[in-house]
Amino acid sequence: MSEQTQNSTSAVTRSCYPSVPESIMTASRCELTDIKLQTLHGTIPDDLQGHVFIVAPVGSVNSGDFPSPDGTSILDGDGMIYRLDFDKKGEVGLKTRLVKPPCYYADKASRPETKYAKYGFRNYGITRFSLYLGIRNELNTAFLPMKFRDESNWRLLVTYDAGRPYEIDTQTLEVRTPVGANIEWRLRCAPVSGSETSLQLPFQPVLSTAHPAFDAHTSEMFTVNYGRSLSNFLESVPFIYDIDELPEQVDEFIEAIAS
Repeated sequence: MSEQTQNSTSAVTRSCYPSVPESIMTASRCELTDIKLQTLHGTIPDDLQGHVFIVAPVGSVNSGDFPSPDGTSILDGDGMIYRLDFDKKGEVGLKTRLVKPPCYYADKASRPETKYAKYGFRNYGITRFSLYLGIRNELNTAFLPMKFRDESNWRLLVTYDAGRPYEIDTQTLEVRTPVGANIEWRLRCAPVSGSETSLQLPFQPVLSTAHPAFDAHTSEMFTVNYGRSLSNFLESVPFIYDIDELPEQVDEFIEAIAS
């Protein structure tokens, strides 16, 4: 194929597909309330009603714009919920809120240059981890709507692959309660054959699925809580072997593995 033909083909290809906007590679952590969106083309159908919920990762408490310059995966970040509202005739409203489980506030309080910075979380792949506090439940992946037979309103869960789901308030978009009690979710580790224990951290590494299912017929939600051996878990955070000072319980686990 000649150079002229190649250039012509490339020009035709570019004209057939719109370019990808650079804005999709940035994210704002700014929370918005009662924003009226502008309609660029056409009109909003009069019979359009309801809400559209979207969730996506938008970086950590100290990452700024997104993606992070250190190469952190875009999947590693706090969830931002976007709700498009079609409850006013001819208008589309927007409200956004960061998903803030308890570990979010611990992360915020231990940012660099704060009083508790030594306890801070750091990014590793798609995980945000602190040796002293545990693993962030970033709740940035998906939703699960549920409606039980004896209730008139729908419930909405927000989910993450490395944490238990949380129910959100669909009006305020704030987290209300996690699914299950703390003792019902745990990571089982077996550093020594025949033993079972877990890392004694405030925010336990809970492994679940970001895509549970709800059976409307039986009013049951189905999910999983699976575990990994401690040695396998630590292999996924290899930086742990390069740290000079380890919390005592983590150091003991590593010695148990070595034995």
